[in-house]
Amino acid sequence: MKKTILIIVLAALCQNFRALASVTHHNNYAPDLPDTLSKPVTVGQAITGNTWSAPLKILQSNKESVQSLEKYQGKVIILDFWATWCGSCIEHIPELNSLQVKYKNDLAVILVNSYNTGDTKEKVVRLLKSQNSEIKNGLSLPCIIGDTLLAKTFPHTFLPHLIWIGKDGIVKAITSAEEVTTKNIDLLLSTNGISTYGKTDEAPEKLLYTDENLPLNNLIEYSILLKGKIDGVGGGSRPRKINDTVRGMVFSNRSLFTMYGMAADRLIKNFTPKNIILEVADSSVFFKPHSTSLKEWQRTNFYSLDIIVPPGRFANFYEYMLQDLNRYSGYVGTIETRELSCWVLQRTNQRDLFSTKSNSYMNTLFETNNRQLKNAPLRDLCEWLNSLTPSNQPVIDETGYTGMIDIQFDNNSTKLDGVNDQLAAQGLRLTFTKLPQVVLVIKKNTLSKESK
Repeated sequence: MKKTILIIVLAALCQNFRALASVTHHNNYAPDLPDTLSKPVTVGQAITGNTWSAPLKILQSNKESVQSLEKYQGKVIILDFWATWCGSCIEHIPELNSLQVKYKNDLAVILVNSYNTGDTKEKVVRLLKSQNSEIKNGLSLPCIIGDTLLAKTFPHTFLPHLIWIGKDGIVKAITSAEEVTTKNIDLLLSTNGISTYGKTDEAPEKLLYTDENLPLNNLIEYSILLKGKIDGVGGGSRPRKINDTVRGMVFSNRSLFTMYGMAADRLIKNFTPKNIILEVADSSVFFKPHSTSLKEWQRTNFYSLDIIVPPGRFANFYEYMLQDLNRYSGYVGTIETRELSCWVLQRTNQRDLFSTKSNSYMNTLFETNNRQLKNAPLRDLCEWLNSLTPSNQPVIDETGYTGMIDIQFDNNSTKLDGVNDQLAAQGLRLTFTKLPQVVLVIKKNTLSKESK
């Protein structure tokens, strides 16, 4: 298994990394099937007889039945562990369905919704009905519901989690959903083998790639940066705790532009992505070129960062984050003040015509048929206005207003002139000007090894 991963460690410490992708909640369809029939099975091991013959609740074409995996023996089987709250899982269902139709004589793709996802039967049925209506010719995949057996046979944390079982009943691979391709299926059918990036599940309380005996109580400072997409780990962030005290953060599978933006968002007042200025000859590390597929670009240009700061210094965490990105990424981001073109949002009177009269929040500005805010902060309006202005011209709020607002626009409001006319009716105005602005300027670090 080949993977391009750059590992840089501050304090010479490393440990396993994981972001939780599953949770345990109470649901209303408790399992009534045995959950102790099989021991965990991993790549290279054969499925046991108990696992083949155990009765499983199957939902297919709105009909529920009890079956076993024996029905699918002799085919390549892909078990897709998923949940209704897993957006990546749902995104791949139509693609898996298409592959099932194409390889109907040799392949069995089976969705598995386990009891520990917290899903209810109603949620699962509703989601599958939605998929059935959206997929051409309907959803053909069976779904195991309320599972406890398979979740113990193939223990996992991240979703989606896919188990590849060969025609010989041996587990050939454990992968994320994006590796279920015609190329890999053809390879397994023709050679009874498969080569994938694989998927890693690690303990969430551990640091990235460190020994399990690491004395956490003695850990003063720690930082690790990885370059390259980590399969099985979602894109997200979460706090890092030691003895129930937040001491750091973990960021996984994010672009370098997003990483720098997260730091700048906490260090620059009224920050927007337009407050980042790239002064680099090649921006392909920060943004996907048109000539490259998204998956290919993410494989090389996603980053993961895990940081623990000294005790009592978490208030300065994002300063540490910016310093570590500068130290290891091959680029340097500095906070500067520059006079730049911008759009300034101002009040034209003090009557506050836009002051909210609503009790509940609504934001449909990005929808095409009903552009309005109700009981919303002014920053929501600025976010939408920023989507209308050029990428190098941020919208700056100088109204001084701190309350909630109501505002509505015509459905065809996409041009600044028309938007400004409607803002004027609400006692607001956008003015194009030049002002000193605090920005994050990113340049190539000519001194770092990564930049060479």
